Parts: sequence; structure tokens; C-alpha cells
Amino acid sequence: REEANLLLDRAVDVASRLGDEVYARWDAVLALGKAGADTGAMDPHLAYRLSQCGEFTSDYIDKHFSWSRTINVLTGLSPASAVAVVSRWRDRDVSWYRELAVALWDALEAHDRVDGVLGAALMGYRFGWSLDGIIGEALSAAPTPQDRQTVLDIGVGDALVDRHSAKVWASLVANARRHGLDAGRAERALDAARARDEESAVAEPEAPARPRPDPGPPEPLGRIRAFADALAARAARQGPGFDSDGFWPEAFANIQAEDAAAFTRGALGPDGLEFYELQRFFHAFPAPWRNRLAVRKAISEAMTQFARRNGWLMTQRRDWGPSPLPSAVEWSGLTEAELVQASLEGMAEEVEWAGSDQLFNLSGFLARRLSVTQARAALDYSLALIEASMPETMGEGPWCETLAPAEDAELALAGYIWATLGAAERELRWEAAHVVRRLCRLRQDRILDELLRLATTSGAGAFVSPGLAFYIHDARQWLMIALARQLELPDPLVR
Repeated sequence: REEANLLLDRAVDVASRLGDEVYARWDAVLALGKAGADTGAMDPHLAYRLSQCGEFTSDYIDKHFSWSRTINVLTGLSPASAVAVVSRWRDRDVSWYRELAVALWDALEAHDRVDGVLGAALMGYRFGWSLDGIIGEALSAAPTPQDRQTVLDIGVGDALVDRHSAKVWASLVANARRHGLDAGRAERALDAARARDEESAVAEPEAPARPRPDPGPPEPLGRIRAFADALAARAARQGPGFDSDGFWPEAFANIQAEDAAAFTRGALGPDGLEFYELQRFFHAFPAPWRNRLAVRKAISEAMTQFARRNGWLMTQRRDWGPSPLPSAVEWSGLTEAELVQASLEGMAEEVEWAGSDQLFNLSGFLARRLSVTQARAALDYSLALIEASMPETMGEGPWCETLAPAEDAELALAGYIWATLGAAERELRWEAAHVVRRLCRLRQDRILDELLRLATTSGAGAFVSPGLAFYIHDARQWLMIALARQLELPDPLVR
């Protein structure tokens, strides 16, 4: 009971500091951070404050906290600082460090801050990487045929250890053939994986499909032909048990190409469709129709009106499904700026009561209209509001220059590797040693030089938490073990 009371007290304390709007608030903070990213002007201090507030906010949001989006925004503000933050989070056991490392690599690649070949080396960590994706990127980035073959050999070796599916093996084989590499091992493994899949299919026959309920008589197709410019969607929703997933493909199949624009205009306006019905409509929309100028004009006009009618809906961002604004951009062919403008005009024309969640969503929506300077000023203000409730000891405490590494993302990754070579977890040190050996095989001299430089220092700098011990002798030992094992090979590729 005492433990339960203490947990309840803590929950009440956190709730009183941030409130129920915390999810929407953090979403708005990340939108401002994304708008404030500037590759020419890194801001490690702002990135550190964002990481502190994120760590603080995660206590309230718990499992719904978007670590991957937070790391992506940190990378936009300062890639090297993002690496250091994730390394210190691992050191202090914040969240799941393996997932954080994968999210970090994805963010660094998305912001084009690293050489794709490094991904093949980092897979020495058993972090649950997307093997076929990383190997594909590394093969495209490798400068020579020898390097590409080494990358493929690394991918094949990892796939054999983890017994990947036939789909992954097919991707590896396709990439090998695309680059003119020896794919013999991968092809044999693909055949074996397909054989395993066939055996599994025979051993475990599929359960008989459950009969679908009768949806009732479909909407007569003659009605569609006769009223191509009518509200087909409204007619489609009439009647019990109507199956709109089946309705739209059949409707499109019975419309002549010359009637496509009129039918599209009738289905989408003036009252239009709801968001989820729009998803079904465009999922079934015939691709050849999109090349017709009249159809494209009808779609853009209808989606502009949809944005005006559903301004508040357009401000929402969803982790659990398609978000309205990106979907509308994809469907309409309009730019994000055009749809944002239409949404804002629609909201300005109507007076509607808005709660805190909606207002925070609107803040994130408006961030798209801000310059980098304006977005950073707004981000500074929003972080200050959170910091007012945050203990000073959060994260690594008050900011100091030692928390910011040199602004080079690849050298920062060397700092991450160095920190894991001296980690308290034995298996992590072992994995880091494998990463070092792969760096040798892939001739990543800059990273290796930085690791050797770090071995001559007295710690791990910004990559470990100042309040925790760093096992520097272990780090040096495991680095030397990795290099020595590589030197034992006939072609060690070590300078």
C-alpha cells in the first residue's frame, strides 16, 4: 500500500505540473523544432534543452511518447548533439536504448548527415535493424566494388545468424545483382528460406476463412451512370450494411473515361466526403484518370474545399494512422502550403470553440508558416514554459559546453561506439568490438582515427553521463581486442 501511495503521489505531481494537454503540447513543440532546423546553423544548446524537456515529458506520456520523432527533431537542430544525447540516455537507462539507436540512425540518414556505409558497420550492434534497408543504402553508398562486396558479405552473415525471411533474402539477392556482386550465398539462403516457408505452410494449414456477412444489395450502378455529378458518396452510405470498400472499385470500373471529371466532381463536392471515406475513395481511384487535366482540376478544387470545411481536422497529426494533411497533399496534388492556407481561411470564416488540444495542434500547424528564426524563438518560449515545472537535475542538469561534441555527426558516432566499448553491460561491449572490426573491413579510417584519439583521453566526454562511471580501461581493452583480432586475418584492412 505504501508503494502504491507513493506512485499515486508521483502521478498527481506530474499531472499537476503539465496537465492533460501534454501530448498535444509536445506535438506542437516538435513541430516548432522541425521548423527551426537549419543545416547551416546548428544549436546544441537548444537541442539539449529539447532533450531535457522530452525526457521530463516522457514521464507523463509514458508509452505514447514519440521518441523517434523527438530524436529526428534533435538531429535537425544539432546532429552531433543528438548522437551524444542518445548515448547519455543509454548510459542512464532512459527508454529502450536499442530502439533509440535505430531511430537515431534513421534520423541521421534522413537528414543526410552520415555515409550510408556506416550502417553496415553499426549492425554489429544487435539492435533490431532493418537489415535489407540498411544494406541496400550501404551498397549504394560504397565507393568501390570491393567495398560493395564487403557490405553484401556483412549483410548475408547477419541474415544467416538471424534466420531472416525469404522476403529479406530476396531483397539482398536483388541488390547484389543490381550492383553486379557475387550473390551465391544469398541465393542459396533464399532457396532454403523459401523451402522453410513452404514446409511451414504444409505443416500449419490456414484456418478456413470466416464467412463475411452479406452486405446486402449493392447500390445500383445505373444510378452512378445517370448521376455522375451527384453526391455518389452520400448515396453510397444509404442502406444498412453497405460495403463502401467494395462499392468504389466497382463504381470506377463502370464509369467511362470521358465522364471521369464529372463523376469525381460529383462524388467529392459540394458537401464532400468524410476523411475516412476519402481514404477509400482515393485508394480505389484509377491511376490513368489522374493524368487527365479535367480530373486533376476537379480533385484540387474539391480538396481545397475539404480543407476549408475541415480546418481543425487538418491540424491533427496521428501516430496510429494516416494524418489528414499529408494524405490531402498526396491525394490532391496541391502543395502543403496551399492546403494550410485553405485550412486557415476556413477557420477564420467560422467561430468555433477550441480546447487546449486543438490550440496546441493549431500551434504546430502554424509552425509550417514560420521562418527558422521565428520557429526557434517560439521553440525557446515553449521550452521555457515546460522548464518552469522541471527539476533542475533533469537530464545532465544545467547546460554546459562539455555536453556539446564537435559538430560532426560521423565523429560523434565514434563517440557513441567508444562509450559502448566501456559500457557496464558485457554484451554491449562485445557488440561494440564487432562494430570496430567492421569499421576496419569497410575502411572507415576517420572513425577509427577518432576512436584511437579517444583512447588517449581520460574519459568519454559528452557521450556518457557525468554522474556515472565510465570504464575507460575496459574501453581501451575491447578496442585493442577488436583491432588485434582484425590483424590476425590474412587481409586485415588496418593501417
